[in-house]
Amino acid sequence: MYRQVVERGKEGGYLDAYKVEDLRGFIHMEKLDEKHSKLAKKLVKQGLELGEAETIALARQLNLEAILDEKKARNAADLVGINYFGTLALVLRGVKERKVTEEAKKIVERMIRAGFRVSSEVLADFYGKLRVI
Repeated sequence: MYRQVVERGKEGGYLDAYKVEDLRGFIHMEKLDEKHSKLAKKLVKQGLELGEAETIALARQLNLEAILDEKKARNAADLVGINYFGTLALVLRGVKERKVTEEAKKIVERMIRAGFRVSSEVLADFYGKLRVI
């Protein structure tokens, strides 16, 4: 994932890639072992993007939840027994734990402007949950 987000992001001129790179001390970096690397490759052969496949494989390796938004990736996670939640749920968790200091609604609006796809129903549900926190 690091390669996909930071290295390719910087090559593409995305400023957020530099922000993610600055989080290296905050975000724990982990390599896939051989067994889980094979799982990731298998998932890629089945049509997943590399970042999604590695996320699922790493969640399996470390016995953690995965952050997944794409339906295809969520279906694959279900098949291999990985629990997951989406990016909007991550933002809500950040608000609940007081780790998101910026207004969550602005964060999500920026994500949407940058290309994050979300249905109006899911967005309405997110805003409803945000109001009760």
